[in-house]
Amino acid sequence: MIFWIVQIGLVAFGLTAHWMNQAKDGTRWRKWAPVLGLTAQLFWIGHALTSDPIAWGILGLVVLYGAGWYAGLRREWKPRPNGETA
Repeated sequence: MIFWIVQIGLVAFGLTAHWMNQAKDGTRWRKWAPVLGLTAQLFWIGHALTSDPIAWGILGLVVLYGAGWYAGLRREWKPRPNGETA
């Protein structure tokens, strides 16, 4: 059962984040892409830890991809000079 939850989470959050990330700059879709991307990393962690043996390479990639999504999160959600977010 946990296998299917992880797989559905990877598709639902990971692919959606990548699709939304391709939206035009400043759109509502693109703003939410890093949030979904970071959420998908939790499912990647779950996948790596439930693998036999533990998938250390995937865990390493989670750190790198997570850093990228975090940078996007900071860029998209930082306050603008007029006090609004992106």
